[in-house]
Amino acid sequence: DNRESLTAIETVCGDSIAITPFLIFKGDVLLEDHFKNDLDNKIILATSASGYTNKELSMKYIKHFYNQTYKKIKGKWQMLVFDRHASHTSDNFLYYC
Repeated sequence: DNRESLTAIETVCGDSIAITPFLIFKGDVLLEDHFKNDLDNKIILATSASGYTNKELSMKYIKHFYNQTYKKIKGKWQMLVFDRHASHTSDNFLYYC
């Protein structure tokens, strides 16, 4: 039994709608037989050496967020609340936002 934890980035919008999760596993590769066949194809599965987010994965997340919310916002401002992790304040991340 492998009971190693993972990082789950979950987002709930102000209108109570949740976007699909962004899951980060520790390691280099994901093995298909570790997952159920009926996993929502919008869920993002990623890996990192630490099992935590980094600058590259934060960029993937913010694009995932945008792709699931842009139709709903129709040009309105959005607000994301983050901690001060370095991956949330990189130049690329802030520029994309």
